[in-house]
Amino acid sequence: MAGSPLHVLIAGGGIAGLTSAIALRQRGISSTVFESVDRGYERGAGLMLGANALEVLDRLQLFDAVRAQGHEARELGAWKINGEPLQLTTGEEWEKRYGRRTIVIHRNALHRVLSGALEADSVKYEKRVAGVVQNAERASLKFEDGSEAEGDVIVGADGLYSTVRQALFGPTKYRYAGETSWRGISDHVIASGPRAQSLAEIWGVQRGHRFGFGPISPRQTYFFATAYTPAGGRDESPEAALRSLRQSFADFVPEVSELLRHTSPERLIRTDIFDFKPRRRWHTGRVVLVGDAAHATTPNLGQGACQAIESAYVLAQELASRAVPDAFVRYERIRMQKAHYVTRMSWRFGKIVDMPGPIGRWLRYSVLPRAPKSSTFKQMDRIYRLNF
Repeated sequence: MAGSPLHVLIAGGGIAGLTSAIALRQRGISSTVFESVDRGYERGAGLMLGANALEVLDRLQLFDAVRAQGHEARELGAWKINGEPLQLTTGEEWEKRYGRRTIVIHRNALHRVLSGALEADSVKYEKRVAGVVQNAERASLKFEDGSEAEGDVIVGADGLYSTVRQALFGPTKYRYAGETSWRGISDHVIASGPRAQSLAEIWGVQRGHRFGFGPISPRQTYFFATAYTPAGGRDESPEAALRSLRQSFADFVPEVSELLRHTSPERLIRTDIFDFKPRRRWHTGRVVLVGDAAHATTPNLGQGACQAIESAYVLAQELASRAVPDAFVRYERIRMQKAHYVTRMSWRFGKIVDMPGPIGRWLRYSVLPRAPKSSTFKQMDRIYRLNF
């Protein structure tokens, strides 16, 4: 509550956890972040930050630093494997409607901006959560090294496989999207042609075959590839995986082969795509969830990090305005509808673009491209415009 000596324990030092700590500090609330990995851990590949997340980062006085570390997309679009455009939106159109262009950034770069906005001693590394204990007045995190920390509130920002969430609500039933993704950083930038400086996605003929890319610096490009395959997949080395990708996507637009040719195997990350159905509650007592721990989503709309940033901001806003648990109830009321909309729409979009056979190709190559841009923007308005 405003004016109280509240201290918040944040489990997880990723985007949701660090943004929560920054937003809380802006409102005079102290926190400590507990991260399971060590300080030098390399985080993922690239990600998209849409206008909604960028507006929040601007409110936190971090927009300029993020823009300096990333790349604003000239155009956003989808193309057939032969280069024929399917859906295109210019950066100018996006900026005119939502105030900002989408930024593509390396996850490590975003993490550096966020962690750099906090005092060094406010983040504790190599502290893996083992359990949660709470009563009417206090809450404690217990760690695998045998130590524990006590505070007034616990924020579970520990991701898709959240220990905090499972401590509150029991085992999570995860949904496999049917897709495996490979993400990486290429030491190559598309300098010319229709997809230069763009956030591009190429839709293949085979079920689940998509390849997306966007520059994150003058010398590097983030990319992802997907394939429809059982979870778990083959036990293959990064070198073998990269060879397989080069073969599987050889008939895509030439930029794809160029990007893969300039990619080192050690920069390739394989991830089976999971989420879970929207939850009815994100809190119990003095413990609340944020980010993927609360509302994990498949990456089809590029909104995972963005929704985490929104939720972190609103949670801090409500903790500064009212007492627990009223703050958590209000936070859920503001954020649940939109976060759940993103989860559902991303899941549905993935199923549509990955539909097999002639019907799937007809939807991808004929129906979706003919959708009026006005109807697409109407759906995007619900995502990119803030309600707080």
